[in-house]
Amino acid sequence: MAGSVGIGGLIIGVSLLVVFSMAVQTMSYQMETSMEVLDAAADPVPRFVIDDASLVEGAILTVAVTGTGSGSGVVNGTLVANGGAGLGGFAATFTVTSGEIDVNSVVITSHGSYTTPPTSITVSGQGTLTPTPTFTFTSGDIFYANLTNTGDMTLKTENVWMFFDGDSPTQFSTIHLQGWAQNQATPDFASENWYVGETVDLILPSPPTLTSRFVTTSAGFVAAEAI
Repeated sequence: MAGSVGIGGLIIGVSLLVVFSMAVQTMSYQMETSMEVLDAAADPVPRFVIDDASLVEGAILTVAVTGTGSGSGVVNGTLVANGGAGLGGFAATFTVTSGEIDVNSVVITSHGSYTTPPTSITVSGQGTLTPTPTFTFTSGDIFYANLTNTGDMTLKTENVWMFFDGDSPTQFSTIHLQGWAQNQATPDFASENWYVGETVDLILPSPPTLTSRFVTTSAGFVAAEAI
């Protein structure tokens, strides 16, 4: 009789140990899961939106000046495009230094859009300039986009990637350059940080051909826009 009681107690004890072990294991799993959730909550997820994106075909991308012109009355002025077909819209300004057009001062304020390129670019509203300045230009497509960081974290532009129609990815830091709108021959690199609430302008001359979709991604977050 005593042996039966002892065996019964042993069975109950083993059962209780099994239940205790299972309870401890369950608590351990729950703790690990809770820690993972807390860790995930501590690391904010990037969030941004593409405010707009457009592809302009037949834009004037750069303008170079030769023969700066030192005629009387030369003053800061504007450039106009002659000839060409399409929507047009090219506009640029320049400044004068010591009575001559500063060759490094041309600022494109509107790249325009032409199905047939203009035949020439000339100075508007000036007197006779000697020697007559010559403006050579390049034309092609240009891509515009505005993007806003709507998340809770500052992003490194080197960690943001761009795709056109699923083509090879390109780092935002290599495209987000200052100066294309101002026609600088060598644009300066913009800030390496994309701050919370900041809207950045993206101007990309000569984007991939037949571009119809623009995608931006960082750390698993994706934003896309049809062009």
